[in-house]
Amino acid sequence: MEIRFVHLTRLGAATLTATLMLSVLQAPPAHASNHATPVAETTIVTDGETWSIQLPDSSDEDPTVAYPVSYCSGTFTGPRRINSTLEWGGQQTCEDPQNRPHWIFVRLESTCDGILCVIFTQHDRLRSPFSQDLTRVATVQAGEGCDNTNRRKFRLVAEIYARGAHQGNVFSDEITIACSV
Repeated sequence: MEIRFVHLTRLGAATLTATLMLSVLQAPPAHASNHATPVAETTIVTDGETWSIQLPDSSDEDPTVAYPVSYCSGTFTGPRRINSTLEWGGQQTCEDPQNRPHWIFVRLESTCDGILCVIFTQHDRLRSPFSQDLTRVATVQAGEGCDNTNRRKFRLVAEIYARGAHQGNVFSDEITIACSV
């Protein structure tokens, strides 16, 4: 299985940010030869606010033009400060029942607000409820108490699962908020 991550900038230019090759092979029957059949590849396309999991378009190597657009898609919620609460989360929708079970883990990460602050620390990691694994939509919503004594950079990381398997991770845009968690 090959998983390709494509990050679309706000200007719409596609930039390949990472390619992760996973050699996941279907197990052959006991009487078969030692040659295994590879599983189809998927591509995760993200713009920092949304993502979609796409199957490759057999007529074109450009993963951004595959049709149908995706078999699952998702969005980040926040992070954003409302009064003294930092709200954050994510949601993934898989329309076709064959793409289920599906779920997401969403991590809240932060670092200091400076040009040299590049190492993010995980604050929390939540999974969508098990009761949503076979439903059309899987959602994670959370809130953290915060004060405005310190400005920090925040981001979310979604660990995406569809068809019962890990499809990859996507990162939200980084945002600076006056919030100490």
